[in-house]
Amino acid sequence: MTDKQREFQNRVLVNAQHLLHLINEILDLSKIEAGRLELIDKPFNLRQLIDEVVRQNQVLADKKGLTFVSEVDERLPEMLVGDVGRIKQVVINLVSNAIKFTDEGTVSLRAALHEDDKWQISVSDTGLGISPTMQEVIFDEFRQSKQGIERGGTGLGLAIVRQLVSMMGGTIRLTSDVGKGSTFVVTLPIITQESSEERETLEVVQES
Repeated sequence: MTDKQREFQNRVLVNAQHLLHLINEILDLSKIEAGRLELIDKPFNLRQLIDEVVRQNQVLADKKGLTFVSEVDERLPEMLVGDVGRIKQVVINLVSNAIKFTDEGTVSLRAALHEDDKWQISVSDTGLGISPTMQEVIFDEFRQSKQGIERGGTGLGLAIVRQLVSMMGGTIRLTSDVGKGSTFVVTLPIITQESSEERETLEVVQES
């Protein structure tokens, strides 16, 4: 192929990937609103999950000349129980957004213990920041800032994140200063294999 043909091919590929991403987000949102999306809980390695997210997003950060750092609290269990696919979806969404809206500086991904029975995933950046007005609606469907539209956002990602976090018994909060950056913090209950088995045993006893 000529350079021009290769450029056209790359454009088609990028647009096709964007369309597929949009379709998947609409399907996820439709399933959630219809009560048809089920979480599949199973043991997963938290540090491995964080490493995978870093590897998948490092290239994007490198292309923009950003520093991308990650950290996992040593006090957290090595293995947790949850829907690893959906948790990963939440983290990737927050990280990719942070990279998208940061032109220089740092994006940080951290997992930490929060109280005795909860853990947190926090994603911080030194990017554009979000105005107080947009912070009030940022988790609503199809609501995004002007910068989000300009940078190819769909206005669905954060709405899906909030819904998934809620389904997992957690919460999400945002702090942001325009021109200084943003931090999204997801708080989830700590569920281990042992606590999961104890809960199942208790449910059986209660039913009998």
